[in-house]
Amino acid sequence: MRFSAKHSAAVYSPRPGDSPAELFAARAATCRSCLHRSAHTCTLAGQLVTVLARDPATGCPAREWADSPHPEATDAALMDVADQPTPAVRAILLKERPAVSVAIITHNYGRFLRESIESVLAQTLLPAELLIVDDASRDETEEIAQTLIAKHRTAMRIRYVRGQWGHASGARRLAYELSTSPLIVFLDGDDKLGPDYLAQGVRLFEGSDVGLVTSDLERFGDARGKIHHAAKNIEQQNFAHSGSIVRRAALDSVPTAELFPEGMKLTEHHDWHCWRGLARAGWRVAHSPGMYHYRQHGASQTDAMRSRRAEYFDLAALRYQPITLFIPLSGRREKLLSLGVFLDRQTWPRDRMRVVIADTSQRPEFGREVRELFSMLDYPDLRIYSQAVARPKIADDDRFNDFVRSEVRRAMPRIYNRALRECSTEYLWILEDDVTPPDDVAERLMRGMAPDVASVSAAYRSRYHDHWHAWTHAGESYSPFLAPPARQLMPVGGNGFGCVMLRQSVARRHVFQCESPTSDYDPNFYFWLASTPFRALVDWRVECHHG
Repeated sequence: MRFSAKHSAAVYSPRPGDSPAELFAARAATCRSCLHRSAHTCTLAGQLVTVLARDPATGCPAREWADSPHPEATDAALMDVADQPTPAVRAILLKERPAVSVAIITHNYGRFLRESIESVLAQTLLPAELLIVDDASRDETEEIAQTLIAKHRTAMRIRYVRGQWGHASGARRLAYELSTSPLIVFLDGDDKLGPDYLAQGVRLFEGSDVGLVTSDLERFGDARGKIHHAAKNIEQQNFAHSGSIVRRAALDSVPTAELFPEGMKLTEHHDWHCWRGLARAGWRVAHSPGMYHYRQHGASQTDAMRSRRAEYFDLAALRYQPITLFIPLSGRREKLLSLGVFLDRQTWPRDRMRVVIADTSQRPEFGREVRELFSMLDYPDLRIYSQAVARPKIADDDRFNDFVRSEVRRAMPRIYNRALRECSTEYLWILEDDVTPPDDVAERLMRGMAPDVASVSAAYRSRYHDHWHAWTHAGESYSPFLAPPARQLMPVGGNGFGCVMLRQSVARRHVFQCESPTSDYDPNFYFWLASTPFRALVDWRVECHHG
């Protein structure tokens, strides 16, 4: 139904109970410029005049009329349940709104808020709604927000909500829960959108596997210049900024508590954590030619992180990262008890750990003992499988026998190539059954990670001589004659797999084998790693007991 707002108002003849002519004219102007009508998604076409003429207390479910009541600023915890769309209402709205919700996340950014809001209102493709989510600001944020809402509420649906989280994660979670569009932008309150940012980005969601659309950055404020982040492995480095456009279905496909964890620290990049969760779920990141304007100023969270020299562990929020613990069991019954005691005491959260046990013993009675032990440890994500890699009991045979040593060398690649196939997380922690590390070893190894680090090992000695299972880039083993320097985290040429944290995305590029350039799988892996941009580290402060 095409109409002219001016013509509709001119011919309007109200019936008893209808809105006055001036309100009808204002509503007609709003409806005429509505994105949903121009996109032929408005379901009210057959009854448009009736809707425009309704009592002032009613309105279009997709827009706010000039005379509609607007929710007052309120603490998020006290928000009326009716303000939050039910799943049924949201499903209807999503069907009728193939559009974008923009959520401005702000904390004490009142002085920047006007520019941020006006950049949204100036979009060539207007969003379906604008949410201003205030994280306990103590400045003029609320006053400015309410003034701008009163001024622009006829242009689109605008809401202001207030809560207290102390981190963007909580504010973004509320914005995700309150918004109703199939696409969402979490716009930081000190940043701006380029005029065609939404129009350029939305069209890239035609691919059904695209979960996130990011763009280049244009700095303004204390620094100038364009920033281009080339697409890389997002597990290693972040190339998608916080204001990227995200598909709601992608957020819906991952448990909310995983994407928006509570208690995050200011030094932890929530957006990077969230985008990694989507990537692990299989969603693809696309790059838009639109421009996101990133304000550089001393009070920004990113600048604060730089001044504090936050570690990669904090920046990447690795404490929320799921890891896979892989334990190969050779059939040593005497090691099971100490292993069980360690797993009961170790400190990495169990809900962020996937435990995979490879029983290579080929002894059914040992397999039953393993299952009984691990069933008592209460790990929610546990898998045990049997694998025949060599003859039974070979692990405890004489390693100085050439035939035994050759058998063991052939067996190990079979174990660890399978381990990589079983790993579903970026970080793979390998723990052999005769190595006992400190209880907090998982976090200490994860703290050694960096974008260019593929392997962080604990320190442990050989069972057969007084050498460490680590060697220099020249291939010399650390021993009493070549002692490591002061106890610290340092690069090495390689190490054993007794207690090591690997990036599986790097390790999967390699096939474990025992032929070239050496006859052992672990030196061969590190020879290969030396040809890549990645490093291997040993944390000499983390010493394990080797049985």
